[in-house]
Amino acid sequence: MKLNDYKEEIYKCSGCGQCQGVCPVYEALKKECAVSRGKFKLLNAILNNDAKYSKKVLEYMDLCLHCNKCSLFCPSGINAQKIIETAQFDMLKNGIKNQKKLFPARILANKKLMKFAKIFIDIIRNFKILEMINLFNCPNNKLSRYFLKIKVKPQAEKKPSAKTIKALYFKGCINNYVNPSNQNAIKNILQNTPAEIIEADFNCCGLPLKSAGDFECFKEIARENIKTALEKDFDYLIFDCASCKSTFLSYAEYIDGKEKEKAEELTPKIISIYELLDIINYKPALKCDKIAVHYPCHADIKEKSAIKKLLSDCNIVETEDTCCGAAGSFLFDNNKISKEISSKKAESIIRSDANCVVTTCPSCILGLKQGLIKQKSDIEVCQLIELLN
Repeated sequence: MKLNDYKEEIYKCSGCGQCQGVCPVYEALKKECAVSRGKFKLLNAILNNDAKYSKKVLEYMDLCLHCNKCSLFCPSGINAQKIIETAQFDMLKNGIKNQKKLFPARILANKKLMKFAKIFIDIIRNFKILEMINLFNCPNNKLSRYFLKIKVKPQAEKKPSAKTIKALYFKGCINNYVNPSNQNAIKNILQNTPAEIIEADFNCCGLPLKSAGDFECFKEIARENIKTALEKDFDYLIFDCASCKSTFLSYAEYIDGKEKEKAEELTPKIISIYELLDIINYKPALKCDKIAVHYPCHADIKEKSAIKKLLSDCNIVETEDTCCGAAGSFLFDNNKISKEISSKKAESIIRSDANCVVTTCPSCILGLKQGLIKQKSDIEVCQLIELLN
């Protein structure tokens, strides 16, 4: 996969500027390099040998949340996200890299290192180190404490129910190493349902690697996760994170041969936990007043539909359908821009008079809370599965 493969698609860009109207980064910066139209002009110059790859070019490519809004609204149907990632891959092969983005992505994909990270995080949590640091009134520390707080604990099984559905659970990095609240909530909820949770030693979904253009490492992760899944007997492969689910569904686009066939074989079984709850006709005893729902950029129609059913007895308030500003590593690499985007989203939530905000992506939790902290709001933010629990 190389940039030249997308030469015709890049050339198709008419420069209409539709992407400007939906790009959160462009809205924050008001610079042409932030939007896909500007990036295509630059990449077109590189393809025509009028410009060369450089650190500056990579910096422009990294100004992307990978929210895919520009592709959805593009009248020419250009897959901007894939083109940007391919340009990043080309630069990586040529020794031009963003270590701030690449290094943490590769750590997330290393299970041994992540197990050490878990020990470190548990020490921070158990010895209340962040609470001590809070004496210095650091906003980022407040965000870290919120993210690390375990809100849901496992419940003892009351009466085992007959299990007719086998659900293989992809925990993801957060559940495995940072905060087990989501997996605790899922196990608690499914105890008295026909669904049986099956666990496996999956790796990171690989999204941080793909977003950094590290396709080679991403392919390795994809192959490993596909192999791990196929070693188990299951009816559904379930996800509590919209981004992890979306990434797993993209595996077939990046690998070839029999492995591609295996990835495609898995596709019909890949669903979110919320879709599973809809399948088993789960009815939550949930009546919330003034709840805002933030759908992650990677949430698909099926997931959104299942979420609306689960919240049908709640009073849902409307907020702007904009990105939370986190986008994984973007929150750290471009923190100033990220905060501005998060703050705009927070303003919309505050205007809605919501009592709480729910989402289905751990990265979105960070983005939403970051914006609310900046706006000095104490509106609660949580994963929907935690609320259902």
